[in-house]
Amino acid sequence: NSTRYADDSSRICQLNCNSPFYADNITRTCTTKCTSIPQYYGHNITRLCIQYCPPFTFGDPVLNLCVLKCSDGYYGDNSTWTCVTKCSFGNFGDNTTNMCVGTCPASAKYFGDKLTSLCVKTCQIGLYAD
Repeated sequence: NSTRYADDSSRICQLNCNSPFYADNITRTCTTKCTSIPQYYGHNITRLCIQYCPPFTFGDPVLNLCVLKCSDGYYGDNSTWTCVTKCSFGNFGDNTTNMCVGTCPASAKYFGDKLTSLCVKTCQIGLYAD
């Protein structure tokens, strides 16, 4: 007994969902946006809604998709393979790549701000670039 998904476009129960749809096991429908409670992400290769994105892709909670680059204001955390608004301790959000990094890019003269966990060009008042 294979799971079938309700496809609104064809009005048929399908084994697989075709682009731009993703197979959602919770609702058993072909959907353009995977469910967000609990958080699921659309995987472009399998066309499935999945809870964890494969390595080197990040679960983007804005788009509900597995992406190579997170939406603006989010940073790819390669310990969880999710897009986060604040990087884990000791890492900084790099707005040039939308990634969490251990060291901010020196080529662009960025510095890690431990208060905001972001790479910044100018340190906050009372703090100095090292």
